[in-house]
Amino acid sequence: MKKGVSPLIATVLIIGFTVALAAMIITWGGRFVQQAQEDVDVRSKVSLACSRLNFKITKATCASFSVYRHKIGGIRVLSEADNDISGFKIRTTDANGDVFVTDKTDSLNAFDDQLINVWGDTLQGTVGNPITSHIKITTIEAIPKITLPGISEEICQTVIEKYTITSADPGCT
Repeated sequence: MKKGVSPLIATVLIIGFTVALAAMIITWGGRFVQQAQEDVDVRSKVSLACSRLNFKITKATCASFSVYRHKIGGIRVLSEADNDISGFKIRTTDANGDVFVTDKTDSLNAFDDQLINVWGDTLQGTVGNPITSHIKITTIEAIPKITLPGISEEICQTVIEKYTITSADPGCT
């Protein structure tokens, strides 16, 4: 006579495994949903803070000597909103269309007007284009960075202030 597990014990074991598996899935799903909600909360706070930024580049200030390959020294930035900017990504384009990016940590307080040095310690140019000639900058773009309580510094990619160099900017043309 063959011996096996009784149908009652088999049913209890199947139900036990099913309940344990369901509990694991519910626990994982709960953490997954909670993390997704926190991510959405952070993104919405950053998006709201970025949408409230209001600043403009009022003029470019150029040096009488060449810095790297360009003659530009800095930009004057005016904040027209009641929130602070913790820094900027500055993107400059020259007459050849080469783009250079510098990361500035100069903060801009609410309703402040400040001169920000465009060329700092870091200059990243287009790959393969050595910084040798003296080609003039044609446009400058400032992309703000913000820091919110409990959130790391974020770049406001949807808020870009573009400034075109003109003859009114001393020493730039």
